[in-house]
Amino acid sequence: MSGFIPKAVILEKGKEYYFCNCGKGQDQVFCNGAHKGTGKTPSKFSVDETKEYHLCTCKKSSNLPYCDGSHAK
Repeated sequence: MSGFIPKAVILEKGKEYYFCNCGKGQDQVFCNGAHKGTGKTPSKFSVDETKEYHLCTCKKSSNLPYCDGSHAK
């Protein structure tokens, strides 16, 4: 198993989030601008319900930004 684990976060309905696609973000899930010069850009997303979500840190999920267990394969 890799060292990647999903990050549990509370996301709010109606708020826009930016998922880190480059892997250089400080917490691996939210963009902090570290992608500059990588050719990668963050993905904007929102949720329909305020609750806890598990976001992908390995960037291999087929359901980004959400974890689908790909890190364990």
